[in-house]
Amino acid sequence: MNINKEVEKFLRNERVLSKFKSNVARDKQTASNRELGDEIYFHNAFVWKKSPEKGEFWLTLSSKFGEQQRNLREIRIVPKLKSFLEQEGLLEQFTEGVREHIFNEDKGKELTEVNVFDWEAAKESYDFWLAVSQRFERFAQVKPVKPAKTVLIEPKLEAFLMDNGFLNRFKRNVLNHKIVPYKEGEGMNGIASSFTWGATEEGREVWERLNDMFNSQVTEAEPEDTKQDQDAGKHYRFGYRVKVTQENLDRGFIDINLDPFRIASIYKMECFAAKTILKKVLVAGNRGYKDETQDLKDIISAAERKLEMVEEDKRNEG
Repeated sequence: MNINKEVEKFLRNERVLSKFKSNVARDKQTASNRELGDEIYFHNAFVWKKSPEKGEFWLTLSSKFGEQQRNLREIRIVPKLKSFLEQEGLLEQFTEGVREHIFNEDKGKELTEVNVFDWEAAKESYDFWLAVSQRFERFAQVKPVKPAKTVLIEPKLEAFLMDNGFLNRFKRNVLNHKIVPYKEGEGMNGIASSFTWGATEEGREVWERLNDMFNSQVTEAEPEDTKQDQDAGKHYRFGYRVKVTQENLDRGFIDINLDPFRIASIYKMECFAAKTILKKVLVAGNRGYKDETQDLKDIISAAERKLEMVEEDKRNEG
C-alpha cells in the first residue's frame, strides 16, 4: 500500500492509520482509478462518505494535515540543524515548539540553533531542550568522518557485539554520539564510556544491559587461578572506628551518624560528582521535594558530566 510517508506519519500520530488502511483496501473503485505507483494521499485514498467514519471525520483530518504541512514549509531551518534534528528524531517536536513558543526576535528568520523558542513553555521541559541544544553544539563542531567501518574495536568486544547483532550500531554511535569526537585509529575496548547512551536511537537501557552482559562475559573468561587470587570484596571493606564510652556499654549499643557525608569521608571520596551520586542513591525519593524518578535522572546527569570531564582531561593532557 503506497501511502505517502508524511500522510502515513500524520495518521500514525493521530492513531487512525489502521482505519485509513482498511478504508483504502475496501474501496476497490477508487483504487482502480489510481495510476500504478501513485502515492496515496487523503484526496485519492477512498470515498470518505462511504467509510464507517463518514466524510466529516476525514475532512477534519485532511484539513489538519494540510495546515501542518503549511506550517512546516513556513519554518526555515539551516541544513545542519535540520540534519541533526532528523537524526535525533526531533524535527517534528522542534517545529511544534517553534510554532507555539518562538521568540519574537527569531520570527521570520532562518533558524540556526535550538534556542529559538521558550523551552520552559514547551511540553518536553527546559532540561530536555537544554540537553538537545548541547548535543547540537557538539554535533555542529564535528568534522565529517569516514564510514563506520574505520572504527577500531578490541577483538573481544567486537566479537561480543557481532554475536549480539549490535556491531554496526555500536560503530555508528561511536561516530555520532561520542562525547569527544572519534579520532581515526582510536581503539574501543568497552561499552561504558564509548558514547552517550541516552542520545542513541536504541536508548540508555539497551546499552546498559549490553554493558552488563559484556562485563559479565569478560569476568567469566578469566582463568580460575586468577579469580582465586583476587579478593573480590576487598575494595569495599572500609572501617570506621569510634570510641566506646561507659555509657555506651551500659546501654548495650552505640549510635553512629551514617549520613552521606560520613560515608563519603570513610571511603575517601574526593570527586564532587561521585558525592552527588552517593547522596541521591542513599536517599532517592526520600528528601521530600523530589521524587525517586527525578533523583535517578539527576544521578544519570551527574555521571554523564563526570564522563565528559574525564574525556576533557584526557584531551587537555594529550
